[in-house]
Amino acid sequence: MWIFMIFTLIFIGITISVYVYYGRENKLSEAITLYNDNEVEKAFELFKAYLTTKPNDIQAKQYLSKIYYEEEEYLLAAKLLVSLTMSRYATEKEKADAYGFITKIYAKQGKKEKAIQTAMKGFKLDPKNENLHYEMGLIYIQNDKINRAIKEFNLVLHKNRTNLDARMNLSKLHHEQGDEVKAIFQYKRILEINPNYEKASYKLGEIYYNNNDYRNSAKYFEEVKEVKKELKTNYYYMLINSYIKLQNSEKVKEQLENAVLGSDEKNDKITFMRYELAKIYEIEEKKEKAYNLYQEITQDIPKYRDIVTRINRLKKELYPEEHAKMIEKIDYNNTSEIDFKDLCYKMVSKMGYKEVKLIKDTRNKLLILAAEKFKTILQGKYIIEMTKSPNSITGGEVGKFIAEFKGQEADKGIMISTSTYTEQAIKQVKGYEIELLDKVDIFEIMGE
Repeated sequence: MWIFMIFTLIFIGITISVYVYYGRENKLSEAITLYNDNEVEKAFELFKAYLTTKPNDIQAKQYLSKIYYEEEEYLLAAKLLVSLTMSRYATEKEKADAYGFITKIYAKQGKKEKAIQTAMKGFKLDPKNENLHYEMGLIYIQNDKINRAIKEFNLVLHKNRTNLDARMNLSKLHHEQGDEVKAIFQYKRILEINPNYEKASYKLGEIYYNNNDYRNSAKYFEEVKEVKKELKTNYYYMLINSYIKLQNSEKVKEQLENAVLGSDEKNDKITFMRYELAKIYEIEEKKEKAYNLYQEITQDIPKYRDIVTRINRLKKELYPEEHAKMIEKIDYNNTSEIDFKDLCYKMVSKMGYKEVKLIKDTRNKLLILAAEKFKTILQGKYIIEMTKSPNSITGGEVGKFIAEFKGQEADKGIMISTSTYTEQAIKQVKGYEIELLDKVDIFEIMGE
């Protein structure tokens, strides 16, 4: 009877011990799952509770130190890590990993000497430790010791071929050194390991784009599904230009809409993309959409390219009555000769040009060669004519301007009239880099 009772008590004790042990292990597993699911606060509480019952658990300390680091509680993280380096329950590798993490903390705080000293302690325990070599690689980058950094990252890969952070750093360093072959190799190797590693796809797209390999640049940019906000404009600009070069109009339109519609960004590249999309809408006879995009552009750059002409043409088609009323009201033909010349030079300046050479100066006409005001290199050669006339400019008058445009070997011509142009005159400039501006354009450019 007594023997039976003793065995029963032993069995109950073992059962309780097993239940408690596995209960604790379940708590640890639950905490790890919560951490991996980004439920950091809940994970934090479970790890802390777990360590009160198992204060020497290595894995719980490792995770808790990560959380402290992510929350920028560096002192608390370091305290836990130091305890790991002194624990008799930790392996040599686990202690070396802890030294690697402390190295990272010191480097983050700008304490480079302490970081290096800590790493050396770790190397004594595990000379090939990948975390230590990785952190040393980052320290060498900060100290501009690029070749030593490359050596450290290669040592990481010797230990672990799938370390993507080390490969990304290697790729970047090779690229900065001008060794694009090695950079491309590393980026492609990353994608072999993890096809969804979009940073590598973006970088490959960028390298191929800068080397005018538009087929490959489009291929790798298309693999990028989520782009950081600060990279979006450059991403779409390069992808769209790649498709323009590949003459893939369907993709050009698709990506222009992705880039422009709903975007409130304001910069040269976005303006270019808005303009290109508006031109496509014009071709597709989606005139109102094109008009609205052109109007968006004029809010920031009132005289972008030939936008004034395009807006007026669309306004004439979309709102004919409003356009007719505007034309009827505008009259610059009653100005004096002095006021007309003043208007001419103000127009030239407002459009962003400056006079280089006066070709003709009469009572009702001014013809000049001009250059862009703010451009110092790769200057274009522009010929600008402004005519005061109560009658529509005819095809014959435009023909004379075309002859002058050719004779001067100008890159672009701008003909400005205080009236309008005949249909024949408008048709005549097709095929030439010549823009026709009428009295409505003058009104909109001058704002008066």
